[in-house]
Amino acid sequence: MRPFVLLLILLLVRPTLAQAPGSTPEQPPYRVLVRADLAFPAALALELGIEWPADRIVSAELLVRADGLDDVIFRYPNPRPWDEATAAFAVARLVWTPLELPPLFSIITYSWRVVDDQGRLSSGAGEIAFQDERFAWIGAGDELLSLHAAQSDPVLTARSLYLSLRPMYEQMARRTGQSPRFRFLVYSADIPPFCARDERGQPFTSASNGPKTLTWPCDLQAIEAALRVQGYELLFYETLPILQERALSRFFSAFYEPLWSSSPPAWFAAGLRAFYRPGGNSAALTRMRARLRTQTPYSLEQMSRVSDETAWQDQAQGMVLYIAELGGVEALFELARQAGRSNFSERYAQIIGQDLASLLPSWQSWLYTSRAELVYGYTPYVAETPTLTPSFTPRPPTRTPSSTPTQPSATPSPVVTASRTPSRTPRPPTATLTPLPPQAFVVRATPAPTQANQGGFPSNARTFIGIAAIVVAALAASLGLLIVLFKRTNPS
Repeated sequence: MRPFVLLLILLLVRPTLAQAPGSTPEQPPYRVLVRADLAFPAALALELGIEWPADRIVSAELLVRADGLDDVIFRYPNPRPWDEATAAFAVARLVWTPLELPPLFSIITYSWRVVDDQGRLSSGAGEIAFQDERFAWIGAGDELLSLHAAQSDPVLTARSLYLSLRPMYEQMARRTGQSPRFRFLVYSADIPPFCARDERGQPFTSASNGPKTLTWPCDLQAIEAALRVQGYELLFYETLPILQERALSRFFSAFYEPLWSSSPPAWFAAGLRAFYRPGGNSAALTRMRARLRTQTPYSLEQMSRVSDETAWQDQAQGMVLYIAELGGVEALFELARQAGRSNFSERYAQIIGQDLASLLPSWQSWLYTSRAELVYGYTPYVAETPTLTPSFTPRPPTRTPSSTPTQPSATPSPVVTASRTPSRTPRPPTATLTPLPPQAFVVRATPAPTQANQGGFPSNARTFIGIAAIVVAALAASLGLLIVLFKRTNPS
């Protein structure tokens, strides 16, 4: 009986103990307001407003958390005083300028904890994305190549930009065996990134902080360096080809510099980079032909020094295209892999099968052939057709002038042979504009034309003489026939 009575007493007393004064803090009768404004990427402005007399707030504590960074805690009113303190409210404003940038597109969380003079606890919290909030950001890509684009163009979406860069990445990865990671932050060139400009033209960034607008100097180079630490690179573009060209330069450095312990000739590096361009090179051929009618090409020594001149770039591009014509695309890429590992001239002779000193004169002659027009339209992104693999080993062009240069067929066939008689097969109207598949470069190069041929005259002298003889004979026969007819109709 006694244990039962004791249990009954405990059950009756327990509700009273649970409701004892002070066991649950009283809900404070005031509101806590919080706000955050980001001056991307320089600073985060945070604000706390408490609708309660400032002298009755014992403490306020702010906790800021960001991925990859240590937690940051700020305390009010000691050691930090209130920014505003009255008999009706207290305000704390804080500007957080991290020494390290949080990860781009990560979430920064902040939470305030307020305790008043009666021990009552209140709180307020929020979060903000670490990104340029002026734009909607759209991401696209994969583990190795990704980008985030500020969506200011309805046509050039993040997906379309990614798809325009992916083939260049895949081609270089295939040719080098490398797989670097790229993350691009893409802005249109007409949009100021991060920094605005004041009336004096100085860059700044700003954020609202209560009734004030706070500003900070904005250093774009420092921002780029900080983002690069996170693996991001800034890309600005006016048009899609410009974006591709700038991305191509980044790709080329990342893929090939690890392979080259010493730098290959400047012209080879520049021409190889141009070889990876998605578009053809017909404009470069036109410019190069026009220049060489009045000027001599740059020497190998001059081509060994980098230049931004269009003529220098065009010649570098043409020389590399001709190397692909001589040895084939695979030989060109093999030379590229080994170009910076030892003496370039020796590697060139071993892989291409010619002395480097012969490159310029043979290229200059080849430049005016119809074959050059086809080669200049080539890109390595043309789909490969297995049936087009030639059945013979490529050989470099002979130096012996030929009275009858070979003419490449407009329609490629599995076995390519040179013919002295022009084919009667109709040529497709766009043959000179159709890029050749990669294996087509393995075809033997067209022999250099003779001096007479460069002047626009027929190169086959025997054919020309034969045709002239036939014409003379036909005229003589016609004249004889006329004489016979005249005698018959006018007998003497």
